[in-house]
Amino acid sequence: RLTQDPRNGWVYSLHQNCVTNCATLAANPKTIQYFLNRTTDQGSTWSLNGNAGGIVVATADSTQPQPKFGTVNALLGGVLQAAVDPSNGDLYYVYGNRDAAGNNRLAIRRVSDNGAGGVTIGAENFVVNGTVTAALPAISVTSNGAVGVFYYTYNGIVSGFPQFSTWLAVSVDQGVTFSAQKLATFLSPAVDNGNGRQRVWGDYHQMKTVGNCFYGAFTGNGAAFGRTTAQGDPIFFKACVPTWAIAGAGDVNKD
Repeated sequence: RLTQDPRNGWVYSLHQNCVTNCATLAANPKTIQYFLNRTTDQGSTWSLNGNAGGIVVATADSTQPQPKFGTVNALLGGVLQAAVDPSNGDLYYVYGNRDAAGNNRLAIRRVSDNGAGGVTIGAENFVVNGTVTAALPAISVTSNGAVGVFYYTYNGIVSGFPQFSTWLAVSVDQGVTFSAQKLATFLSPAVDNGNGRQRVWGDYHQMKTVGNCFYGAFTGNGAAFGRTTAQGDPIFFKACVPTWAIAGAGDVNKD
């Protein structure tokens, strides 16, 4: 995956490296190294903190790509995303982190300039707390510094079908704490088909910012929005963070 620093055109790349339980897709949980690298010359060379191969931002256990997320969505694209704060160049890296109780949560780290041409990796904080199963993150940062993380949670089986919710969690303190707002809840239009590579929701979600607003799209069940048949449909959302909220309560206005 790639993300750009809009101030100077620098481009960051991020990828995963499996270090434990890597022999098969179904081996679980896997220990994952989450890597970050950077180019400052339009892709001609890559290096970060003096390492041509980049740096490890975090190492964590994660259930991926199998067992399937919510029994119907193999996480073939991994569990990682990053975005750059357009005001100061800080990079926020969100990644899958399975806790000791077996809950697949989302963690985040802020990566900031170290004043010597490299970066400093900040402390780990959790975007998603509690006994939840979360995956498929997207992240973006508004012009006023609010960090937004979109994600799905799996809620269990309801009326024979897997149920999911989508969320937008917003931080106004540089990724230390988050306030989450539910966007939608819906059933999967399909059940587990026995194929380990099944992906009902795919990896087809994205979130961007313009000014102080988040604009996103994700795959949801259209029946929850009035469609007469249950099928995957593109769902759009918009949420804005007023400038006063950065120093205040952090309220989000959602459409």
